[in-house]
Amino acid sequence: MSNPARILILLGLISICFFVITDPRLGLGLHMDGRELGNVIDAANDAWWATLTGVVGSVVIVGIGLWARAKQTT
Repeated sequence: MSNPARILILLGLISICFFVITDPRLGLGLHMDGRELGNVIDAANDAWWATLTGVVGSVVIVGIGLWARAKQTT
């Protein structure tokens, strides 16, 4: 497997973990923007679209890495 494909797959998996861990609904509920969130339900609703966008983008990155790996072996 080539290094760029390996790096893309690794970075995509790390970013999926980051977005899931920092989501108040799915993970530890860490908020990275520095603002104080008074209500956990509001925090979960505010973070949901950002988490969804981040996970989808990360899955695309992993897919590109897997595609690059498949093209490299043929």
